[in-house]
Amino acid sequence: MKKVHEARVDLDADFGKYGIKKGVLTNPSEGEIYAPNAMWLEALDLVLQRLKEDGLDFSSVQGVSGAGMQHGTVFWSHKAEELLAGLTGDKSLIEQLGDGAGGEEHGAFSHPHSPNWQDASTQKQCEAFDAFFGSPAELANVTGSSAHHVSTDGGFGYTTSR
Repeated sequence: MKKVHEARVDLDADFGKYGIKKGVLTNPSEGEIYAPNAMWLEALDLVLQRLKEDGLDFSSVQGVSGAGMQHGTVFWSHKAEELLAGLTGDKSLIEQLGDGAGGEEHGAFSHPHSPNWQDASTQKQCEAFDAFFGSPAELANVTGSSAHHVSTDGGFGYTTSR
């Protein structure tokens, strides 16, 4: 395979309406660093629109590659599977998955924001786990993992390590 088309989205340049800086919003007093789910949906729609404008015939696509610097945790709602299964090409992702989609306040998401990998808002809870077990090493010994923040370090989900 060879690269035929390329499109990119610059979160700060393309989505300044969200008030982001370096792709995120911050609340330093709570250690929160997060991004609006709606922005990610709009970013995916925008990159697909740019590929279309570049002349990509989507019916001939054999592979897709993506890269990005922001990663975090997305909290799906109980309606997510149903909404994802019903996606169509005639509406934007924000219309189909965002607030109000499927009659839900947050559509496919249980929360309108996703903690970014830099988020440290659960530091107090991590310290409480360590204190309860006596040390970070003992917590890891008992549970198989040390206490760490909710956000991921490389994808969508929760990872643990020992």
